[in-house]
Amino acid sequence: MITMSCATTRSSSCWPTARHQDLASQPTLSRFENSVTPRSLLRLEEFYLDRFVNSFEERPREVTLDVDVFDDPAHGQQQMIFYHGHYQQYQYLVRAITCAENDLVALPVLLHGTAEPALGVGVDLQRVVSALRAKLPGFLIRLRADAGYAKPWLYRLCEPLDVEYSISIGMNRVLKQQTEELLQTAVQQCEANFLGTNRRVAVTYRPGARTLPEGAYDESSERGESENRNKELRAWGWR
Repeated sequence: MITMSCATTRSSSCWPTARHQDLASQPTLSRFENSVTPRSLLRLEEFYLDRFVNSFEERPREVTLDVDVFDDPAHGQQQMIFYHGHYQQYQYLVRAITCAENDLVALPVLLHGTAEPALGVGVDLQRVVSALRAKLPGFLIRLRADAGYAKPWLYRLCEPLDVEYSISIGMNRVLKQQTEELLQTAVQQCEANFLGTNRRVAVTYRPGARTLPEGAYDESSERGESENRNKELRAWGWR
């Protein structure tokens, strides 16, 4: 979303006055809005990425990246807004890669209103990983994401990048059959309500996941904390 500061008006006050000529004209606002170029957006992304990479004073043992999207409601005729059936509004979609270790936003990206959540995430991930390793090589990088990113091509991308991943995957008939015995022995760990049990599955590339699957899944579940960063970005930073 684009906000107008006092600098865009012809007077020092942002409040309407009796003299309408003190306010920015429509052509001025239109020129201001259209002055934002693709390069401007890339520079904004680079600001977040540089701030994130430079936030580490020394090499960390590991960095956990969480990726998720959130809605950005639109209230006009902005380009690339679309009506989203799930959110029931006209909107943009914002994807943010955040860091679990220092709660910083590593890279936010503005997508069109009905974009598939994983659109372009491979390029974004490569940018973040490359920037981190260029400054602080030799540490572990993990990726956590929900089922919207359960894509074979993303698994194949993470492995040569040496990025350990834990990505949720939607439940289906085959998975239900294969987890039935496990459910009987671990039902107290499953979420249950009037709709029945809610079994969740994660695809992981983490070493030791076969030996201690509970630990791998619990670590993946901590991804929920990253939603707070998205809420903060939605409420303050993005606008």
